[in-house]
Amino acid sequence: MKEISFDGIIGPTHLYSGLAIGDLNSQSNAHKIANPKAAALEGLNKMALIKQLTGYQGLFIPPYRPHWPLLHNMGFKGSRSKILKQSYKKAPQLLASAFSASSMWVANMATVSPSSDTLDNKVHFTPANLCYHLHRSIETSFNSELLKLWFNDEKYFSHHPPCPFTLMTSDEGAANHSRIQIQDEKSNDLPAINLFVYGRYGNETTINSYNKYLPRQTRLSQEIICRNHMLDDKQCLFIMQNHKAVDAGVFHNDVAAVGHQNTFIYHEKAFKDDKNYFDSHPLLEKYNQSFTPIKITNEQLSLEEALSCYLFNSQIITLKNNQAGMAIIMPQEVNNIPAAKKLIKNIIDNPVNPITEYHFVNVTESLKNGGGPACLRLRIPLTNNEQQAVHPSAWLNDNNEPAIRQWIEKHYRDKLTLEDCQDPAFCVEIETALDELCQILNLGSVYEFQKN
Repeated sequence: MKEISFDGIIGPTHLYSGLAIGDLNSQSNAHKIANPKAAALEGLNKMALIKQLTGYQGLFIPPYRPHWPLLHNMGFKGSRSKILKQSYKKAPQLLASAFSASSMWVANMATVSPSSDTLDNKVHFTPANLCYHLHRSIETSFNSELLKLWFNDEKYFSHHPPCPFTLMTSDEGAANHSRIQIQDEKSNDLPAINLFVYGRYGNETTINSYNKYLPRQTRLSQEIICRNHMLDDKQCLFIMQNHKAVDAGVFHNDVAAVGHQNTFIYHEKAFKDDKNYFDSHPLLEKYNQSFTPIKITNEQLSLEEALSCYLFNSQIITLKNNQAGMAIIMPQEVNNIPAAKKLIKNIIDNPVNPITEYHFVNVTESLKNGGGPACLRLRIPLTNNEQQAVHPSAWLNDNNEPAIRQWIEKHYRDKLTLEDCQDPAFCVEIETALDELCQILNLGSVYEFQKN
């Protein structure tokens, strides 16, 4: 079984609207001029690098924007031109939500359980409801349909509805889920530990216990997912976020911790009470010889420094054929923080852990909006047979990669603000672009505007 990264192609409506509450990068860059072309090319370059290093790379197509049903439901009627101009004038945040390209961060798309973890030996998918934010909640329906299209063989794949759309069951997907996969002395895979990180249980009657930001992820939703995915309770570990970290900008666990197989790097302030779960938890005792937890102290790297460069939102991958260990893929902004650069050198130089090399990537357009390399990918572990059952359009390959690159160069703007979204001609640009993308990927008609 290989853990394969599926990245979302960044859509042509990439904007800086500051819609994400608790995401300090998103809020600090609100209303600046965005560059959708640069954002999409940065994302594609990262995909190409991962494909080169691992041999595999999947992709997701972007949803159509603007989301007209949202604008209609908010009371805006009439022609496209009238709706766009009225919403920009009277409710610009609603217009920004309708045009949001936040689906680019597919780490929030779903929670995925591989067949080796589930009772029925199928890969299970639950799309995240993303109900905490309006602009993200409109992604769920398209994400659900796309997952069913990409992974449509019932012999191998099982799909579940999202958790109920309530704050009690708020779910932000795989950004708060990791798998610890460990081998014994004979290189046999031991049962994986599913690590779920949550900010609140979900049934609280008051939010007075939280200081600044209400945590997005609930344990209640994760328990629902565990039951639906037929996971072994004894192999599931639930850990609560440190609310002080949430207030500091750790809106998802994947900006304070990153794990892959037997390696888990985390900041000491990521979890409640700063407990050292990974040295003392009874579930991990039998794995201690092979498990490599790397705790970063606040003295080594402050949480504020970590959030400024998104070190923990790096992506750890296994290199081709497992022959050369692992690599860590980091935002180039890590270079700007001396303490972060020193940490990475120490990790690479330490023979105890399997990370043997590192790569910097430019995903600055994404980072300014609150998402680094790890936010841009959904990890899906698949066996060889399961890989063969995936829709052929879901793979980045040597044929479609240059075509997608040319498509971005042709159709994407290099400057975009919310004011530009008033123009109905922009909507025609988007439809033309997405229609051509479907042709490049041999998909046929996927979007509603194509079917109508």
